[in-house]
Amino acid sequence: MLLVSKQDMKLRLVDYKGEELFVTDIACGCSYGNKLKKGDMKTPEGIFRIVDIQNSKEWKHDFKDGKGLIEGAYGPYFIRLSVPGHKGIGIHGTHDSLSIGSRVTEGCIRLKNDDLIQLVSMIEIPMTVVITPSAYDEKCNINIKQ
Repeated sequence: MLLVSKQDMKLRLVDYKGEELFVTDIACGCSYGNKLKKGDMKTPEGIFRIVDIQNSKEWKHDFKDGKGLIEGAYGPYFIRLSVPGHKGIGIHGTHDSLSIGSRVTEGCIRLKNDDLIQLVSMIEIPMTVVITPSAYDEKCNINIKQ
């Protein structure tokens, strides 16, 4: 199982006994709270499944920062998650390893490319992924519900 904590900005691979097999730093959505709609810049919270692991070496992305299309924006792999009501949410690499540890993504979970390569060698489809909120995400989620 993959455990992703938005509180401590870590991704952990744990076995059925709860023993940690792998841990790495992440980047996640720049907005706080649970993903509600496309473009809200939030990372979803809950229990999901890996549905595909795609080669994303050739993928490009425009981060709307004036730099245009960035080659290698997703790193070598895109681990696609099944997130009800949303498409394009996953765990992937980056062209900017300095972004790891920050809330800078459009909603995906970002890893350093070397960590992603190691992770892909250790996971399978349809592995469970649990994404937990930070204390501030929880505060934002409560305010939305009220």
